[in-house]
Amino acid sequence: MRIDLRTAASATLLFTVLLLSLPLSAWSAGPVYENHSLMLVKKLTDSELLDFKRQGFDIVHVYENGDIEIVAPPNDRKKLIEAYDAEILIENMEEYYRNRLDPTKDMGGYHTFAEAVVVLEDFAANYPALARLDTIGYSYEGRPILSLKVSDNVEIDEDEPEAMINGMIHAREPIGMEINLYVINYLLTRYGIYPNITGLVDSTEMWFVPIINPDGYVYNEMTNPGGGGMWRKNMTPNGDGTYGTDLNRNWGYAWGYDDINSSPITSTLIYRGSGPFSEPETQIMRDFILSRDFAVIINYHSYSGYYCGPWGYIGGIPNPDLPISHEIMTAMAAFNGYAVYSIPGAGVNGGARDWQYGEQALKKKNFSVLPEVGTSFWPPPNEIPGLCTQHLNSTFTAFRKAQFYWDRPTRSLGVDSQYFYLVADSCSADSSLTFTFTNLDNVKSYTLELTLEDSLGLPNGISMIDAITVLAPHQSTAMTVTMSPSELGANSSVNYNYSNLKAVISEVADPSVVDTLTFALILVVPVADADGDGYTDGCDNCTNTSNSDQLDSDGDNIGDVCDNCDQVVNVDQADVDEDGYGDLCDNCPDVYNPGQEDANGNDIGDVCDWICGDIDNNGTINILDVVYLVNYKFKSGSEPEFMDAADVNHDTSVNILDIVYLVNYKFKNGPDPSCL
Repeated sequence: MRIDLRTAASATLLFTVLLLSLPLSAWSAGPVYENHSLMLVKKLTDSELLDFKRQGFDIVHVYENGDIEIVAPPNDRKKLIEAYDAEILIENMEEYYRNRLDPTKDMGGYHTFAEAVVVLEDFAANYPALARLDTIGYSYEGRPILSLKVSDNVEIDEDEPEAMINGMIHAREPIGMEINLYVINYLLTRYGIYPNITGLVDSTEMWFVPIINPDGYVYNEMTNPGGGGMWRKNMTPNGDGTYGTDLNRNWGYAWGYDDINSSPITSTLIYRGSGPFSEPETQIMRDFILSRDFAVIINYHSYSGYYCGPWGYIGGIPNPDLPISHEIMTAMAAFNGYAVYSIPGAGVNGGARDWQYGEQALKKKNFSVLPEVGTSFWPPPNEIPGLCTQHLNSTFTAFRKAQFYWDRPTRSLGVDSQYFYLVADSCSADSSLTFTFTNLDNVKSYTLELTLEDSLGLPNGISMIDAITVLAPHQSTAMTVTMSPSELGANSSVNYNYSNLKAVISEVADPSVVDTLTFALILVVPVADADGDGYTDGCDNCTNTSNSDQLDSDGDNIGDVCDNCDQVVNVDQADVDEDGYGDLCDNCPDVYNPGQEDANGNDIGDVCDWICGDIDNNGTINILDVVYLVNYKFKSGSEPEFMDAADVNHDTSVNILDIVYLVNYKFKNGPDPSCL
């Protein structure tokens, strides 16, 4: 499918006009550039690490010993030092990188945006039978986002496997752009010379998007023309004086799932945007991917020297096509020795790789790979050829994997849920999740067999009804999995179950073409029992006091041994005076009286039980009360035990008027005392 095709000549004119005009307007306002530091935080405890990842810091590397590298602007630098005793590894990363680059060249030896555009134009102009340059959209500041297609019969949308590589979703990672340009150049210049390259071009449609984030990169050119700029985000104003969204936190799959390495704070380097696909650059990439049928997508980043696939938003959960993901990445790593993380820990949500694989309603899945290239954001110019060479054959390998997997049954099976993970106490009710399977193919029918793989062979709390069905094009079927925490909890030998929903999909026309997917089903029942009474904390009606009988007289789900009012339902356990007796049971709820003394047996605690006008608290109102009050007010006598009993005229103060009121009451048939 062709998207806004430009001829080389018209594209040159368009790009020249854009490049000459945009910086004057786009740079007239924007963020104040601040230099960045590379910081090191020593290993944190698990709880500290979880909190750390929610702070919006830009974590770039985690060592095997648990130490963490962070890229920090000035505000983060101050916070890291004060809160985490962080060490500064590189005070000024821009200066550090600039000193390693070539001072005689723009951007220190890396292609500028304008130079990269010219290179792409030249590819299309010099190899018109093999290369076609398209503008797939425009950035926030109006710069073209370019794609280059390489294939024989390049002007025809052939029924061939498709694959795509891209780079520079982050503006400070230009090595991804360089790898894109290097691979394109190799394909075009070796076509017709090397049989393996000729065969690849003849049988595959390969697409390249070298610069997803042109605005951010041009901003780095402006602020650091010698290279080494550390601006990461795009350039969209956030409306509060801050600029930019991290485009690799802005994709629609699991966007905003949590705040771990993905921030809602606009000023952070990892701000995820106001909503999924809120940015023009991610919208453009989404629409471009939806317009094609890529079997494999490689998203080049830097740095750290590893490959990873989905999932990024949640750790420890394999994607259902794990063997395929692992095979692709392992084959790529054979050419550069990179580590392979097939089941990565929780990294980011809203990332490109998760949407590319996980969005299975609007398109067939893309097997997505994220390579972290090299050991720095701006490798020295003499390292660029070596890094490009390292990733040349690995990229070709991924393209060949795309040839094999492009038309496999697994790509046609869209599934709305990718796993079922439940943590619940043994007293919890059953919980169910329905997986909906859809045949996304337009032509082929598939046989789908769904079974439960029981990993433990025990009564383990996970159940479903096995099924076999035939799915015609765009037809769906559903499978419900039920988890029973009480059943698992009853099995004292184990407190978790890790099983799989196994999906075997094969072509109806050729049953030998078959793929297997496994969807993780994980049930965990906590076993903590703080008081050792045999009831786990989540089910115990009194977690801190042993009560094996679980007696609950008032039925408020609070055990009698813990209930501060065990004869009356009081779920909130309110106790205003904090004397251990709930307000509904306390004989004097506003005054601390842990003994609950009640001498006269009237159910009013002694500390609250007084008679209005009985100043001396002897149980009767007489002349002695008048004398007591006169002595208190005018002869420094003792203060009444209950001052409220002395305010007989109810004016909130004890004075001579109360004496007069009391005399009138006792000796002149005046009104009864009326205290508060």
